[in-house]
Amino acid sequence: MDARASGSPPPSIKRDYDADDTWSESAGSEYQDAQSRSSSVSLGRDDIPLMKPDYSRTRTTESPSKRQAEPLEDDTPAKRPKLAFNHHYMNLLNADIEDCANRLILDSRRDKTWKLWPSQIGLTVWTPLEKEIFFDAIARLGRDDLPGIAARIRTKNGIEIRQYLRLFEDILAERAGNPHRTRWEDIVEVHEFPAAREVSQACCEALDEAADDLSKRIERYDQKVERRKWGEEHWCVDAALAKTLYENHQLARERGLHFSLLFRLPTWVRLSRNLFMNSSDPESNWETVADEEPSIQSTALEDFHTLVVSLTKKVVASTLYVAQSRIKAKRAVKPNIKGIVKKKDAEAAIASLGLDQNFQQRFATCARRLRLDVYDDEAEDDGQPLSYDAIEELLLPDADDEDSWGPGRSRPRSSFNMDHVDFEMSDPDDDPDSEADNSDDDTKPLDDPEDVNEATRGVDKDEAAAIRAEAKEVLMYSAREFPETLRTKEALEMRIRMEREQERYAEHMDERADQEEEAQLWQVLQQQPPVPPPKLEAVEKPAKSTASMEEMHKSGARWREGLVYRSEWETLGGRER
Repeated sequence: MDARASGSPPPSIKRDYDADDTWSESAGSEYQDAQSRSSSVSLGRDDIPLMKPDYSRTRTTESPSKRQAEPLEDDTPAKRPKLAFNHHYMNLLNADIEDCANRLILDSRRDKTWKLWPSQIGLTVWTPLEKEIFFDAIARLGRDDLPGIAARIRTKNGIEIRQYLRLFEDILAERAGNPHRTRWEDIVEVHEFPAAREVSQACCEALDEAADDLSKRIERYDQKVERRKWGEEHWCVDAALAKTLYENHQLARERGLHFSLLFRLPTWVRLSRNLFMNSSDPESNWETVADEEPSIQSTALEDFHTLVVSLTKKVVASTLYVAQSRIKAKRAVKPNIKGIVKKKDAEAAIASLGLDQNFQQRFATCARRLRLDVYDDEAEDDGQPLSYDAIEELLLPDADDEDSWGPGRSRPRSSFNMDHVDFEMSDPDDDPDSEADNSDDDTKPLDDPEDVNEATRGVDKDEAAAIRAEAKEVLMYSAREFPETLRTKEALEMRIRMEREQERYAEHMDERADQEEEAQLWQVLQQQPPVPPPKLEAVEKPAKSTASMEEMHKSGARWREGLVYRSEWETLGGRER
């Protein structure tokens, strides 16, 4: 198996393949139908027939998220037919790669029901692209992660993002205070919020087959390119070749393998086998993924060599500049200052380039990142692996020792003491909306099963019973005291019915969107679904309303309004520091 260089977003798979390569196409257009395209694909002589994936070997049977291998029947062929190259699936893959690289699903491929316009809030100008990234970051990170949102937008800081968020909060508060002045077209309903699409298991298996086929084609093509460039014996560096190149530098020079003169290749292969690809999770362990040991392509090592040389030149140039500036400034006072480069010059240059010097912390925390099982050879009970906290405590330097960290090295984050946080929430009894008219005409037993009001009129018995049960739960188990009147119960049941209708319609719209998404995927795969999708029943769209359960029953969504902020000096006042 090959370990490739990483660190930058993967490029889109857009390649032109010749007839001599692993797979190619004739002069036909990519817009031909599936039958003509299938007949125009030609494979190389060294193509491996696509076998039925042996999931019992490559995947563990303990993972519930992976589908298990099914036993082959007697009449099942040992080989599955080769799939024709699918342009549409590769376009879908390229679009996903682009979205991952941009960390944003571009709006150009969405159904545009609304459009963002540039605007200016205070002295800050927001472009449509910045707004799109802002809303996407809000959906993924939440509105409390201001540094994360700023890192995604890159052109706005935390203060500007907080100002934009505060604008929306003020608008929502204004609409809540004056619901009758709100335009109906400005009300966002539940079904208008986009939800994740869900496809059937059969569609997932078909997508897996297409992905496996494309992966094998790309792997065979890459191997051919590597063999042409480096030769049959040196295109892939395994443990044996790494040892040979490390001991025989003359061979490396003759073959143009200059990276072996700089790197200790046996250490690279050993790190891949014992550290980076040796996870305790069988799905990420090289022993369960393939039968061969880890190896590294020569092109990947060449890329690493280029990066190291380029970065070293930058560090050396920056170090010389810092040293010259220091020497020049000191010679104005002391002419006998020696012209030498010191360690602090290199540290200042590395810090100016934005490089992290704390390599020790990175290796100490790799056990947690890679989910490694680490054992202590000197411990008596050698049967249990060490915990991640114990590993980091042993490998990381002492946090109290300032010299062990040095300049530019990050210290471990101190734990946050929740004892110093004081949450002062507003009293529900102070809300004037909680007061109701307790007139004798409105008061009657609330547990009467025969009670029929406007909230349960026109619905079936099961739905009416569910509405009453939910209203009863709110009245009995809520921390807020409600007046025991018929009017309160009717208002509560009416809002519960309204929200249930909105949720039911939202689920219906989600199911319809799921079917549309799956139909598009079947078109991409150029296949027909084995089972036609079920026909959805028509659901009437509920009327819009500005009322919600939040007005009667506080769910805690607006906890920020009752949070009292206190400075550090207020919480630590009177204590010895």
